[in-house]
Amino acid sequence: MSGHGHHIQRLGSDWYRLSWSWDKKYSGCRYTYPKRLSRDTDLAGAERFAKKWGVAMPASPTQGGKR
Repeated sequence: MSGHGHHIQRLGSDWYRLSWSWDKKYSGCRYTYPKRLSRDTDLAGAERFAKKWGVAMPASPTQGGKR
């Protein structure tokens, strides 16, 4: 499944919320309906998501906005 609007939000010191959207098309219907999904994960999962979808990681407070 592909998507668009990939986003990473920092929730805490090592927790992140990943979110993305995709367009759902129902059989026999000419319209598409946007669907949004989110998952919570740790730093390793957020880094894999960022690499796969080309999304920037949010800055951590200790990095001074350089991530």
